[in-house]
Amino acid sequence: SQDKANEYFADGIQEEILTKLSRIGDLKVISRTSTQRFKSSSEDIAQIAKQLGVANILEGTVQKAGDQVRVNVQLIDAANDSHLWAERYDHQLIDIFAVESDIAAKIADALHAKLTGAERRAISSQPTTNTEAYQLYLKARHQWRNSFAPGYEQVRKYFERAIELDPSFAPAYVGLGGYHAFGAANAILPPAHWPAAETALQKALELDDTLAEAYHLLAGVEVYYKRDWPAAERAFLRGAELNPSDGEIRHHYGLCLVLFGRSEEGLSQIAQAKQLDPFFPGLHLFAGRILFFLRDYDGAIAYFATTLELEPTNAVAHEHFGDACERKGMFHDAITQWCAGLTLSGQPEQA
Repeated sequence: SQDKANEYFADGIQEEILTKLSRIGDLKVISRTSTQRFKSSSEDIAQIAKQLGVANILEGTVQKAGDQVRVNVQLIDAANDSHLWAERYDHQLIDIFAVESDIAAKIADALHAKLTGAERRAISSQPTTNTEAYQLYLKARHQWRNSFAPGYEQVRKYFERAIELDPSFAPAYVGLGGYHAFGAANAILPPAHWPAAETALQKALELDDTLAEAYHLLAGVEVYYKRDWPAAERAFLRGAELNPSDGEIRHHYGLCLVLFGRSEEGLSQIAQAKQLDPFFPGLHLFAGRILFFLRDYDGAIAYFATTLELEPTNAVAHEHFGDACERKGMFHDAITQWCAGLTLSGQPEQA
């Protein structure tokens, strides 16, 4: 959508469709954090597919005017630029869940994917009938993705208002739990927010126990707050089972495995995550930190370099890149990276 006021809605619908598709075990679906890189790209379809490591590309547009929604979508075979399937949907907002489900089902059919009964139920689910609650939920997700700490409090307000409008809206509880958990884990919020995270996530799973993101966030609660690794691992594995294409779950699980001494398993999970989300800078940054922890400084440097190719202004990546260079005896390179990091973090005088 070119309409900035409705960008949250277009991006949200894209994410919802990708989430439905990623719950189909027979399909490999690349994460939104990587596909967004090509949102307005003029690159050739075949080149985009090659970079993402996929055979098919899903293109689409979303337009919204009041309660009317138009979705244009086409599935393209990247090898020969031919359309496998295309359709235009003109519906009222209340029908958007049916539209999302129909798109996911028809893409699966076009790609000859075999769906289990549970997968069919997952992609046809309708989490709320309240369109205002749904739009608030999409606004919260959009705010979370695009403003981080400066607009963090608004994220909570959106999720809480969505829950007020529909107390049975399970994904809104997941979002609220994520607000508390992510905030507490990253020192945006005080540690006292951990219990609120657990309460919201447990409520979400009471309403719908098939939400992979809820299990992923709950795993974080178990690791960082309750210090219960066996419970965390069960949550990670259940989340990955429900959403096999979720690179964030595998990346986070891999990180924890390494920290708990299961390095080989952890690196395997991270390699899978990289295939599912190849252009997510955070994944490469944490993979580099893991290899640094394992004293594989060459491997760490490679990951930090990739992080900075994807996100040149990442001050933390420069800092860790410098640390790895220092361990290798590459002192000039280390100083260069450290100075770049300090400058980007607003401390040029320290550089």
